[in-house]
Amino acid sequence: MIQKQLDKRKWLHFIIVFCGLAAIVIIAGFISYQKTTPIHEAAIKPGVKEATISFTGVRHAAYEKGIKQWFLNADKVDFINEEGEAVFNQLSVLFYRSKGETISITAQKGIWKTNSNDLEVLGNVVIKNKEYELLTEKMRYDHGARKFETKTPVKIHGNSVNLSAKRMIYNLTTNRIQLFEQVEGTIGKNTDL
Repeated sequence: MIQKQLDKRKWLHFIIVFCGLAAIVIIAGFISYQKTTPIHEAAIKPGVKEATISFTGVRHAAYEKGIKQWFLNADKVDFINEEGEAVFNQLSVLFYRSKGETISITAQKGIWKTNSNDLEVLGNVVIKNKEYELLTEKMRYDHGARKFETKTPVKIHGNSVNLSAKRMIYNLTTNRIQLFEQVEGTIGKNTDL
């Protein structure tokens, strides 16, 4: 009986020592990991916002009063809730006008304001309708006013139109383009502007 009590004490002592050593090894490993793991760059750069959620292969349609206003495709989107933004990569947008006409936009990047449906597109921006192609580097779409605006140089090419300007406003509702500053180009004789 005395022998059994000694064996139980030895086992209890062994288990306590083993658990203590295991805890020390785990704590030492954790401290070593913390010292050798690099800090993510975005965590130390001020102003860099992390995405709340990201998706690939994205499609989105914007409706107003049951009428489709625009339809967007993108390779990837990062939603940033704190800013109320969705940042799209490699996007194409199809805007719907009255009478079934459409205008397409492609760009490397787009920033969609989720609270207003406003959209800013950046990088190799190409806008096309059935008659014209417009090229610029950055453009903003004001959803409430249904207007595009760019403050970067713009070029417009069509069958009988070649124009360039420093900035531009295009009203999607009235189909009216306004070019500003250093406007140059040619317009064909029978062109309907």
